[in-house]
Amino acid sequence: MGEAQKQPQRREPRKVEDVSERMFVMTECVSKIAEKANLSEMTKMRALALLKTAKETGYTAGKNPTCLAAAALYLACTLEGGDVTQKAVAEAAGVSANTIRIRSKGIQASLGT
Repeated sequence: MGEAQKQPQRREPRKVEDVSERMFVMTECVSKIAEKANLSEMTKMRALALLKTAKETGYTAGKNPTCLAAAALYLACTLEGGDVTQKAVAEAAGVSANTIRIRSKGIQASLGT
């Protein structure tokens, strides 16, 4: 018989053990994305409030914090009447506009709006 076939090694995903650590990671993501997209401090605060509420409903569990932060920033901009596009936030976050759209809808649904 031949040699045993090697299985490609898979990298284990980083596990965030503590819920407060997950919120900290999302907070960092919000700050970085807002800075790249040139968004106001008020928009960042509103996005963090949206994320906190979404976390309390359980929506954020298992979701990519960068995607959630970008979607929350986009929602915060639209709630403030800003003219930022999904594409602009997506480029600042390094995700696709479709991801922003999907996560925005999920956050809105978790908020009951």
